[in-house]
Amino acid sequence: MEHGPHLAMPHAVLGDFLVDTAPNGSFPRIEVDRPVLTTWLVDPVFFLHHAQLDRLWWKWQHAKLGRLREYNGESSHRSGKEASLQDQLEMGVLAPAAEVGSVIDARSGILCYSYAY
Repeated sequence: MEHGPHLAMPHAVLGDFLVDTAPNGSFPRIEVDRPVLTTWLVDPVFFLHHAQLDRLWWKWQHAKLGRLREYNGESSHRSGKEASLQDQLEMGVLAPAAEVGSVIDARSGILCYSYAY
């Protein structure tokens, strides 16, 4: 997902997805583990794009029995560490960190939602 659908949209849209400041420079800067990105915080396309990625993940999980708890690959970009359901998802100021295993099923835990097919 990362090198296909996830990155395809920002590279196609460009604009506020890939720039450091908004046109009027009024948005707050937020430090992330890559160059500082700011305007995506208020870009509706950003949120629609990530909602679609979440929906595709949900559909993939439910397309085959046993996929709901599949989680593998690298734990983070270029870390070399194998992913685990015990990996911590940092939520910044939005919420406390959560283990992947506690949120991998969108229908349970703190998430509690599903998508219509």
